[in-house]
Amino acid sequence: MANADLLAEIDREIMAHKDNCINGHPSFQLFFAHIFQFYMIKFEMEMCAVPEKHDSPEATRAEILLHHRDWFTTTGGLARICVDLLERAGERLEQAL
Repeated sequence: MANADLLAEIDREIMAHKDNCINGHPSFQLFFAHIFQFYMIKFEMEMCAVPEKHDSPEATRAEILLHHRDWFTTTGGLARICVDLLERAGERLEQAL
């Protein structure tokens, strides 16, 4: 498989997972996006600056894909914090009843 084909395959896989995180869960837009939006905007702005650092579209694409490790790590960490806080709030509400 050529490098361009491999890069395209990796891109499709990563972006499919990212798209599923954003669009595949109703709670993302209803709740989590409000917490996560500051990071999402910052991340996308930083990705818009990546092409200035490279001479080839392939190198640009590869760097952007590598940055998605941070995107998933940060998103997962924020999601875990949100879930933990919601679970604790639910427990406190149940105790108050």
